[in-house]
Amino acid sequence: MRRDRNLGRKAYGILLVLAILSWAVIDYVTLPAYNFQSFGFWTLLAIYVAVIGFLVGKLLGLEKAPVVAVGCGVLAIAIAFLASAASWLVWPGNAKRYYSQLEVSDREASLFSKDFPDEGSLAAVPAAAGSADLMILPRTDKQLSIAIGQGKLGTYGARFRMDENTFTALGVDRGNGKTDIVRVSPLDYTGFMVALTGGSRGTAGYIEVDQQTEEGRLVQVDGGMKYTPGAVFGYDLDRRLRFRYRGLLFGTKSFEIDDSGKPWWVVPVIRNTVGLFGGPDAAGIVLVDPVSGETERFARGEEPAWVDRVIPSDIVITQANNHLRLKDGWFNALFGQKRDVFQLSDSYNYVVTRGPEGLRT
Repeated sequence: MRRDRNLGRKAYGILLVLAILSWAVIDYVTLPAYNFQSFGFWTLLAIYVAVIGFLVGKLLGLEKAPVVAVGCGVLAIAIAFLASAASWLVWPGNAKRYYSQLEVSDREASLFSKDFPDEGSLAAVPAAAGSADLMILPRTDKQLSIAIGQGKLGTYGARFRMDENTFTALGVDRGNGKTDIVRVSPLDYTGFMVALTGGSRGTAGYIEVDQQTEEGRLVQVDGGMKYTPGAVFGYDLDRRLRFRYRGLLFGTKSFEIDDSGKPWWVVPVIRNTVGLFGGPDAAGIVLVDPVSGETERFARGEEPAWVDRVIPSDIVITQANNHLRLKDGWFNALFGQKRDVFQLSDSYNYVVTRGPEGLRT
């Protein structure tokens, strides 16, 4: 009997070691943020609290180890669920908090055609009456830019591809007295084996398409762009970010170039402002050099002037819709007369403003 008990404990000890090792594997693959504002972190925590608690209990010979372990896991999820309630729209005061996240100003409808001229008419117009800023309008749409960019891959097409989902519209000050409006797309690997064999060399560079002249070119980057979403192992962009910043929540990354043409990954840092899981807002950015992998974090308002995408578009759209529909509270917006309830149109575009602080999209 004692021998069987010892064998059982040995088995549970091996399982405990495997469970701890599996955490390292899952951490490497899924890259969770160690942040209590991430519900995914709470879920992973609950699973491992239950599993490791059960195995430790069995090693100690506790008869109720399964009940205690499951109870601890359920408790972790329950805490996260209860904490999420403070983020719900119906929670007292939350409608006002969501409404106030973004300030939206009104403009006369008659000014729309002046603010946003028809495509191909004007490249730059005043951003607002009495403002010194200029609002620069692209003339080439995204789909045409993609077609132009695809034609510039040439012999690189077998190994690299354009990332059509990351085709950033931005303004670049070339120092020639004017602002060039371009779209840029990083080259990424066409497959796992290409990424595996080419990781130390990186991809050739990026595609740039001028939004006014419709000229495209492939810009080769010295040293190769090693850190991309399609890279593998240590060169994977998400893995590089997560292992540098274990506790940060990240928004949708964008690819940009500075005024000298040097490429960068611009990664928004997100924090929740309404309860534990609600009201996401930008808290700054992390810049990643795709060649060296070096990173630098900037607080909100301290970003370099050439950075265009500081706040992810999905967050801006959500905040704008909340402002447009929650003026008179959540009940009016969902069940009441829906007085003064509006929403943004389904489509949107980017403009680039040039003012004393530089360019912004």
